[in-house]
Amino acid sequence: MGVGYYLCSPTLTKIGEFGDAYSEATTINDSGQVVGFVYTDHIIKSSFFYSNGTVTNPGALSGDQANGINSSGQIVGGTSYNNMGAQNAFLYSDGDMKILSNNCSRANGINSSGQVVGYNIDSSSREAYAFLYFRGKMSNLGTLGGTSSYAMAINNSGQIAGFSLVTGDSEENAFLYSNGKMTDLGTLGGKRSH
Repeated sequence: MGVGYYLCSPTLTKIGEFGDAYSEATTINDSGQVVGFVYTDHIIKSSFFYSNGTVTNPGALSGDQANGINSSGQIVGGTSYNNMGAQNAFLYSDGDMKILSNNCSRANGINSSGQVVGYNIDSSSREAYAFLYFRGKMSNLGTLGGTSSYAMAINNSGQIAGFSLVTGDSEENAFLYSNGKMTDLGTLGGKRSH
């Protein structure tokens, strides 16, 4: 039986039961609202929204993967997998679902200003690039010298964390993107294969 939990100091709280499905909580905002998704056999069934002891499924998010929520309750993630196995990044706000990219993409984080980060697959090169989406504009954040990058989170100061290939397709490093510059945060001495 799939059960979702979150830790609210000092107690682990069950936030819902989802029958035979599994669940993952992906993020929480300052109000204690949690989003995540429910899946079976690696297929996303729906997103969930937890607030004040109640779990709901925003209707527009059926089959979609919620990855982030901000203090205003705006939710970001990836749409239902299409028949090619691809997702599209979305922003869900006040009951309205907005697709941010028609390419294979996913939104991973959103801050209180409504700035959204994630990654987008370039339709010609087929490589991923980290993006920042704000007020209808999607910006490519670049890489650390490799062919791909992925933005995972953004704070209320607009600083972005993620990871990027450093050389070709072989090595990934964490990055911090701030004031228009991507900084390599290095590793803990090891290497990670892509």
